[in-house]
Amino acid sequence: MNAYETDYEDESFDLVTSTMLIHELPPTEIGRLFDESARLLAPGGRMAHLDFHAIDSVFARFLFYGHGKRNNEPFMEPWAEMDVATVLREKGFTNIEVIPFQEAEGVDLAAAHAWRFPWTVVYAEKPAAG
Repeated sequence: MNAYETDYEDESFDLVTSTMLIHELPPTEIGRLFDESARLLAPGGRMAHLDFHAIDSVFARFLFYGHGKRNNEPFMEPWAEMDVATVLREKGFTNIEVIPFQEAEGVDLAAAHAWRFPWTVVYAEKPAAG
């Protein structure tokens, strides 16, 4: 199904998740994805989207944006520039976290002559019914 226009019932799920989807969407459609996530979540439900996002250095940004250009992924850069926490807050989500992590936790990437994308979990909750 279309991720921002599913045919599931309102408040059908306790968890909505995606893997490597968000950076493939134009910025306007990212907002629609979050809207659909909110519609699908039951009160108190959670969403967790795994993607690339948190870029912590100029060098990482250079590599990330270069990858996007070389691989015809035009939305990687606008996604990386998006203030996702503000977008989610404006959509009514709470307990928002943008959590970067290393793909190879504990591995010395410099010694391995490797670079990994800046993995990120975008996490938020729909407020419980009050």
